[in-house]
Amino acid sequence: MRELVERTIDSEGVPQPAAMRRGRTVTVNLAESPLGWLRSRALIDVRQFEAGSGCGRITNARRSRRA
Repeated sequence: MRELVERTIDSEGVPQPAAMRRGRTVTVNLAESPLGWLRSRALIDVRQFEAGSGCGRITNARRSRRA
């Protein structure tokens, strides 16, 4: 699934408010995780991807216990 949106960033890559149209415009897929993006471009290996994915499950489990 793809959920594409346009975002504006400054010269250093910092996101800018939608009202400010200075800088570059980039397309972001909101449905894609940052880890998935890195893995699809071979910037991390399977071990790193799985380790990072496990961190999210641990964090979410801790949150649900607090609620």
